[in-house]
Amino acid sequence: MAKKVYLEQLGCPKNEVDGEHLLGALRRAGFTRSETAADCDVLLVNTCGFIEPAKEESIGRILDLARHKTNGTRLLVAGCLSQRYPSQLLKEIPEIDALVGVDRLDDVVEAARGEASGNCFVKRPDQVYTEFSAPREHAQKPWAYLKISDGCDNACAFCAIPQFRGRNRSRRIEDVVLEAESLAAGGVRELVVVAQDTTSYGVDRYGRRRLAELLLRLGDITGIRWVRLMYAFPRFVDDELIDVLVDAPKVTRYLDVPIQHIDDGMLERMNRGLDGRATQSLLERIRTRSEVFALRTSVVVGHPTETAEAFGRLADFVADFAFDRLGIFVYSEEEGTRASHMEPTVDSATAEYRRRMLLDIQGDVLVRRQEAQVGQRVDVLVESHEEGSWWGRSYADAPEVDCAVRVEGRAAPGIVMQGRCIGTEGVDLVVQIGAAT
Repeated sequence: MAKKVYLEQLGCPKNEVDGEHLLGALRRAGFTRSETAADCDVLLVNTCGFIEPAKEESIGRILDLARHKTNGTRLLVAGCLSQRYPSQLLKEIPEIDALVGVDRLDDVVEAARGEASGNCFVKRPDQVYTEFSAPREHAQKPWAYLKISDGCDNACAFCAIPQFRGRNRSRRIEDVVLEAESLAAGGVRELVVVAQDTTSYGVDRYGRRRLAELLLRLGDITGIRWVRLMYAFPRFVDDELIDVLVDAPKVTRYLDVPIQHIDDGMLERMNRGLDGRATQSLLERIRTRSEVFALRTSVVVGHPTETAEAFGRLADFVADFAFDRLGIFVYSEEEGTRASHMEPTVDSATAEYRRRMLLDIQGDVLVRRQEAQVGQRVDVLVESHEEGSWWGRSYADAPEVDCAVRVEGRAAPGIVMQGRCIGTEGVDLVVQIGAAT
């Protein structure tokens, strides 16, 4: 009888792709996936180690699953937390049977079988991207994350990712395209391109940025309808990339470009590489190229040295620029980062107040933007049927982080359908479907 594995998937889209590789390796070795932790032979937690709340969640889930262990059950921990704190995890949580690092996903099979002499499959990330031998165990849905690189070279003051994910390492274009073709053959219609910094794609491997070229190659794949770009570093968004985002027929007019702040002093201390004027100029340059371009960004509040005046400039900018989509994060102190030594700090109550203020500002912006869609034609990627209704997303909405579309009329999953927006429900659109494309 095949052994069963339960995966607890945590963290960001990049980590989600790693989790699918872990499952693929185990499936190829004869394991079957279980949707419940009870009576499983292997309990696997793919952790996040980015910020303190994520680390706490990961530790909590490890401890929860440890309670499901019986004789013969193996508890494995993978992902960023295992990469960042291997010795501490093994010492503090003896129920863990093995750790799997971010650059050794194929070793999950040995860890699951318990046949190897060691219990720590962790090493420093290689200088080049590690292509894993097993195909991803991708769920049956019409979109997929496509990871094009790992690691980051930007050294933002508040971010610890380079410490455990390593420097930027790009995949070969041929490997990315091959995986995308496989996903398309399996029914994927939207590729969501991800990395710690997508705009640095190609620099390490080819000596120059090749993201724009890669997006065009992905758009040429039979079956793919949308190619969406996430995690673009503002300093590296150039005119060549903007041209592709605006003009390429299958690349969505959407860009996730985290600015983190707009105040000059804060941007300098965050080590973002652009001042406020250059950041605003970039955003306006994109906006002027197309009236139907969706801009998503994220900002951090409560970063050390953020004064009331600096936050006020950020709040005014969020209100005036009216981003289509916005993520707001409270600063989390991470050991080993430059920001962790900065003074003065911002107390948690003030940081949370600032977060809520931005949420209120952006909430009003989003309602206005969605209401402006009423009467307009909308293309919808239909995804699922829940509680008697079909649901999907527009070009302006990335999966798992943005808004949704409720579909009225005859629909089918995995198809981009054209319709007219007939109303809103909160921040979601209601679209009457016409034809499929």
